[in-house]
Amino acid sequence: MGKLGTPDLFPNPEGDLSLSPNGEWFVNGYKKGTTNYYAIYRRSDGAFLRSKGLDKGDYSGDIRIDPAPRWNRTNDAILIPGIAKNGTREMFVIRVVAARNK
Repeated sequence: MGKLGTPDLFPNPEGDLSLSPNGEWFVNGYKKGTTNYYAIYRRSDGAFLRSKGLDKGDYSGDIRIDPAPRWNRTNDAILIPGIAKNGTREMFVIRVVAARNK
């Protein structure tokens, strides 16, 4: 079975997770304060990147904004929730450009 990454890469490995449809990429969403971050890991060689932080606001309970990343069908983008600069809840896309080169 084994492990993916390290605690430095995945600070909250029980956070919101998603495996790409082709099984090559893994993303872990986690929060620090009122900011969500995403650690993206390529399973074939251990390459990874971490997203910039995205404001999740000060919501909690039933109206919280969980990291909840979701891959698209072509394995090159992740849909995530967050708070836009104007204060509204929005959906954002993280593009994983390297996925297109495989």
